[in-house]
Amino acid sequence: ALWLNMQCFTNARAETYWSSSTSSGATDYAWSVDLWYGTIDTLVKSDTYSVWPVRSGHNGVFGNLGISINARADFTRSTTVNLRLSASDANGVMEMGLSNDGTDWSEAEAYINSKAWTLTSGDGLKTVYVKYKDNAGNWSSAYSYIITLDSTAPDTTITGTPSNPSNITSPGFSFTSNETGVTFQCQLDSGNYTTCTSPATYTGLTNGTHTFSVKATDAAGNTDPTPADYTWVVDTAAPDTAITSHPNNPTNNNSTSF
Repeated sequence: ALWLNMQCFTNARAETYWSSSTSSGATDYAWSVDLWYGTIDTLVKSDTYSVWPVRSGHNGVFGNLGISINARADFTRSTTVNLRLSASDANGVMEMGLSNDGTDWSEAEAYINSKAWTLTSGDGLKTVYVKYKDNAGNWSSAYSYIITLDSTAPDTTITGTPSNPSNITSPGFSFTSNETGVTFQCQLDSGNYTTCTSPATYTGLTNGTHTFSVKATDAAGNTDPTPADYTWVVDTAAPDTAITSHPNNPTNNNSTSF
């Protein structure tokens, strides 16, 4: 909702709003409008992801409540994040409280719409909670945002290579990572790293020594600091054979060697 408020909407409390029209196909469904994707659809009325449109500005009723982390990011590599906070009330919003667990709250402080915050340590899902207090002394319910803390770089492994030495000038390489959802970058010899997928194939290699390297980057932006690599020799030249010793021609020796 906060992202929507920063775009073209105002007072948006959720991404999806119910309309007042029940679906003609099933009375337990209603039409909804998705402000994020600009689509309409029918959803079960019990779906709490959507909200009924309510006018803000009524006494004692908060509106436009929200919290997001790092501009609505799904991942962060650092425990230090930036919160975007949003609340409005006819009486004015005076204070707010923050929490990492919804139980232990920070001391109430003056309401601001942007604040640095420290997540709890340790990789995994992190939830930050906020509640607001208006000038009449009313506290809102708690609102939250979930983000994944991932400070661990993935490890990259090469699983398939040409033999060493090899006479193949178009070799293929297979590789994987210990994390899912990663992207890879590959490098051949002294070239630049470029985006690649497994298997990666190269063509037109010349005779000599070559090195293939690959590194994974996870969804949080952590990149393997020690790319996996493989060095091998391409040799397509057939060997040359020479006779270095032989009998005289003609010879009277019926036992000879070469």
